[in-house]
Amino acid sequence: MSVPDVSRLTDKQKECLRLVAQNLNTKQIARRIGKSDHAVDQRIRQALRALGVADRFEAARILAEAEGRQTYQPLIYQTDGLAPAPEMAISGGQEASAADPMPPHGKTPRFPPLGGRDNDLDAVQRIKLILSLALMIGGTIAAVVAAGLWVMSFFSEGA
Repeated sequence: MSVPDVSRLTDKQKECLRLVAQNLNTKQIARRIGKSDHAVDQRIRQALRALGVADRFEAARILAEAEGRQTYQPLIYQTDGLAPAPEMAISGGQEASAADPMPPHGKTPRFPPLGGRDNDLDAVQRIKLILSLALMIGGTIAAVVAAGLWVMSFFSEGA
């Protein structure tokens, strides 16, 4: 397979293809070079015809190889010499586990995340949770009623 001749590309077409090689889209390229989206697309289409390829990324790769640049970023591997992160602990000195969503015995269980998960509470935990929710709801209703009566007392004294 013959290598396409990049000398037929204009400097403006090469500039656009270099930006395509950086994974920029048409709008980003247009902002970078100060031209319209249509002008960028036209330059890229002309470059595709000049190189005889159908894909803008293939054209960018051909130009990068002709200019002696790398067409991809080399992979960088992290060394294994890093120490693992310490386990997070819940107050009381007990270790927490990411796989165990339930707090230690005697603590109120957390609400499940949106979408929920399987209910693995025993009967006592369910009753405690239901009673604590009922108490919170009752307290909230009582506070709203008390605030309403307090506001109404201001209006009744002024009449």
